[in-house]
Amino acid sequence: MTEEDPLLIPDHTCWRLEEADHLAFLVDGEAYFDAFRKSILNARHSIMILGWDIDSRLRLVRDEPNDGYPAELGPLLNTVIQQNPDLHAHILSWDFAMIYALEREWLPLFKLNWRTHRRISFHMHNQLPTGASFHQKVVVIDDCLAFIGGFDLGKWRWDTSEHQPDDPQRTDPDGDSYPPFHDVQALVTGPAAAALGDLARMHWYHATGKRLRPPAPRQSHDCWPAGVVPDMEDVTVGIARTQPAFGDMPERRESEKLYLEGIRRARDAIYIENQYLTSHSIGVALIERLQQQDGPDIVLILPFQTGGWLEQNTMDVLRARMLKRLRHADQHGRLRTWYPHIPLPDGQTLAVHSKIMVVDDWLLRVGSSNTSNRSMGLDTECDLAIEAQNDQTAAVISGFRNRLLAEHLDCTPEAVADAVDNCGSLIDAIESLRGNERSLRELDGFLDPDLDALIPQSQLIDPEHPMDAEMLTDQFINHDERRLAGSQLLVGGLILLGLMLLAAAWRWTPLGEWLDLQRIVSAIDLLKQQPLTPLLVLAAFVIAGFLIIPVTLLVVACA
Repeated sequence: MTEEDPLLIPDHTCWRLEEADHLAFLVDGEAYFDAFRKSILNARHSIMILGWDIDSRLRLVRDEPNDGYPAELGPLLNTVIQQNPDLHAHILSWDFAMIYALEREWLPLFKLNWRTHRRISFHMHNQLPTGASFHQKVVVIDDCLAFIGGFDLGKWRWDTSEHQPDDPQRTDPDGDSYPPFHDVQALVTGPAAAALGDLARMHWYHATGKRLRPPAPRQSHDCWPAGVVPDMEDVTVGIARTQPAFGDMPERRESEKLYLEGIRRARDAIYIENQYLTSHSIGVALIERLQQQDGPDIVLILPFQTGGWLEQNTMDVLRARMLKRLRHADQHGRLRTWYPHIPLPDGQTLAVHSKIMVVDDWLLRVGSSNTSNRSMGLDTECDLAIEAQNDQTAAVISGFRNRLLAEHLDCTPEAVADAVDNCGSLIDAIESLRGNERSLRELDGFLDPDLDALIPQSQLIDPEHPMDAEMLTDQFINHDERRLAGSQLLVGGLILLGLMLLAAAWRWTPLGEWLDLQRIVSAIDLLKQQPLTPLLVLAAFVIAGFLIIPVTLLVVACA
């Protein structure tokens, strides 16, 4: 444990310090979604859900339930609300950027608002700065119990801790399989849960303009889900946030301060599991510790590569640049960057989505904030932190780290603990346990020079602050080229005038009558059997779009 002043300080490294009557760490989706479902069934007054992504079709448990309640999130909420006239649910999800449209549930407002009970209120949060996302993952039940961590209630999140390559239960609502997924959620009861309820109501008011009243109080022991064993009892926790300034919401950077102060105070070992590694401030803090002769071991557990093509060619490039800087600073051999390797088909890898930092045996944090610039200042984040004040809490913190390592190394937590005791350092302990088919392998972070030259700096890909239009213009448009804007505006005006004339023709000439839905469908029906039909449909869609034909008509005709 640290002998310095307390690390968790309200309005500095955390928002509030609160007591948790019970606390448990839920590792991987099977554990979290089962506990979440049991808590929903036990709700009496209030269910509040904050998320970056929420899918009403998510199947929370994969075996058929024997309690008479649905396994899917949307039907489950609808059923429990219908059965309890005192129960209300409020769901706040990020009004996501269109780049994610193909990954999200179609028409969420329809499925989670219009098709559900009137006491279920669903809202998509868009009261955010330009480019920011609402990234918190918080669930609060009756202000008595709360979940907080890295898990969204999304369709590609469920998995077991075995992360079996061919698990038939790891399928999305469409029946398609997806790669193994690793994440962590914390569960708390008592005043800590009530504080997260205050946070959820604050965000609901900021997003909707409507204030919610706290629910009637309940006893903590009455909220705890059956089958979950607490890891701690009667422990003080800190709640840390990232909140960009917007409207009447001031900027909060407690999560960043917590990261930096934890790294600064580390003595023996810093253990980080994270989806990304791109934060400039965290990188500088790690470099300073690596340059110190008596600094701590630094162990970074990262995914082999991030999810899609776009992230792999942007965020992974920024990560490779950061790893290069860290390795250059590692003059004393105290840095290791590993990824969890599981033998998987078709080049698949384990998706590491957890946001964990454990410092020695005295600080543990779990939450939504990535080690990225966005999570330090632009996105809205929420983390939970525990600072050990006695040997019992310190043992739980180190035991949690050993539990995570045991999963990645395919051994037992006791084996990890013995290796740490015998080897004297965390890096040596992990090295002694590596080598199984399922294990931790070195992440080289190779960076293709051509791709490195193509990808811009992090302030565009991973911004820390909102970017206005002028800043984007400065980045992408040469100053000399702006002189052509006057003539281009003239040309644009003439094009706009031509389009307006076409729109008038559509409205007041037989053009609109001739291009009705039945005529278009009949014409397309003749092309159905032609091998070039897909290309013809695409070309027709583009051309018709330029002719100001209503897009709804085009979509129906193409379908």
